[in-house]
Amino acid sequence: LPSKDGNVRIRWNSSDINTIDKNGFCNYVSEDTFVTLTANFSIKTEFDLYQEDKTYEVKVTKWDALTRYDKEYEKIQIPSSVSYDLNLPLNLDYDVKCKWESDNNDVINNIGKVFRKENDTLVTLKLVLYCDDSYDTKEYTYEILVLKSSSFLFLTTPSTLIVDSRVKFENISSSFETN
Repeated sequence: LPSKDGNVRIRWNSSDINTIDKNGFCNYVSEDTFVTLTANFSIKTEFDLYQEDKTYEVKVTKWDALTRYDKEYEKIQIPSSVSYDLNLPLNLDYDVKCKWESDNNDVINNIGKVFRKENDTLVTLKLVLYCDDSYDTKEYTYEILVLKSSSFLFLTTPSTLIVDSRVKFENISSSFETN
């Protein structure tokens, strides 16, 4: 909203600051909403101050489904490689719902649980966004490299056990069982 027009100063007020604030920023609305904006015009002369208020009725419309999908997609950050469980967003804003689909549930399941394998594995996750009030859906795909498991257990000598690349036990005299 403009704050000045030549020598005229303009101050704004909104009947619903959660929908449109005094700077004119509109928030998402789940249904079309009417808001009254009041502009206070003032001009100061050498001898006097003149003021006048004018009201404007503004209709804030609900975003279409595709706009809401794009807004949600902008917020989602999925790494290109992982060695840990993903925190897949399930609760979204703007009345948008989602469904995740993995092309390899043995490595990443549909809720983001990661099952590391002996080798690096490329998994495609598909995100499907939809709304109850629209037939439109939008799909996004993510290619994620699940890094191989770094945990391994082997004996290097009869008395040395390496559990993973960071832990080494030497002079072992006990016996071990692995599952």
